[in-house]
Amino acid sequence: MKKQKWTLNDILQLKNCRIIDPVQSEEKPEEKLKLNKYFNVVTETGGIKYDSKFEAQYAHSLILRKMAGEIKDWERQVVIPIILLGEKICIYKMDFVLHHLDGRKEYVEIKGMPTRDWKLKYKLFRLMMKHKEPEAILTVIYKKDAKHGKQDKRKRQ
Repeated sequence: MKKQKWTLNDILQLKNCRIIDPVQSEEKPEEKLKLNKYFNVVTETGGIKYDSKFEAQYAHSLILRKMAGEIKDWERQVVIPIILLGEKICIYKMDFVLHHLDGRKEYVEIKGMPTRDWKLKYKLFRLMMKHKEPEAILTVIYKKDAKHGKQDKRKRQ
């Protein structure tokens, strides 16, 4: 049997269809299939939902790294207030914060599609961290460069 390839039109049509409960076989018009605006598939790993398959894969690699003793611990979806010159500008949700064995922190952002808003917020975050935690490591991993783990050029060690 040949696999069907999905087009953008097919996905947009799915966005408007209703979910049918196979047990009751009654339509539930209030429930609609939810798709991420960037068409990422929400993925569950270890009972935790991640915004994309790529993020879930990275989380899985962190679990293995912790088990191997490469890192001390890690956190996900850490909310960081961006405060510059004593003013709270916004909040930033960092995908992962790694705690290394030597006590340093590494802030990891997983990016499939960098948006204009994200670029601005990340610049503000980077500026704040330059003064708040200059020894922190800032890492951005782009989906297209996942094989090599491309890091932010302004990484500080």
